[in-house]
Amino acid sequence: MFKKKIKQILKRNRWKKICIIIDKNLKRVSIINQFIISLKLYKPHIITCDISEPTYKHLEEKRISNNKIKIDVFIGIGGGSSIDFAKGISVLYTNDKPAIRYRGFNKFKNPIKPIIAIPTTSGTGSEITPNASFINHNDKRKMGINGEAIKPKYALLD
Repeated sequence: MFKKKIKQILKRNRWKKICIIIDKNLKRVSIINQFIISLKLYKPHIITCDISEPTYKHLEEKRISNNKIKIDVFIGIGGGSSIDFAKGISVLYTNDKPAIRYRGFNKFKNPIKPIIAIPTTSGTGSEITPNASFINHNDKRKMGINGEAIKPKYALLD
């Protein structure tokens, strides 16, 4: 069901280049792999969220540059951490400062690319919130990159 819906959304919005941020454990799930394969026309760039509690440092390590890879939309698949990670990666894609500098509310200046959230767990609500939580590696505090712009444009629940 969500394969068809995601393709409709991509077509309607004329998004041709996608980046998928996926929880590391979901890469072993057959239905998720089939879903990603079904999107091969969009030549997805895949980023694995391979940490259960994402940090600003980890966000920096996975940063992608809009000068090197063209992305129209970010798709977060997984639990709250993966969806938050997609939000953070989207902010960093169009904003050049270190990730920690965007901690707080509306700290990023450049518009971000839209986000589609596909939660595989229930309870976090990350698919509808304007917040993305990350741990500051230096002081061990969890604080977010926040702002209405990072609220996913679409949330697909199946």
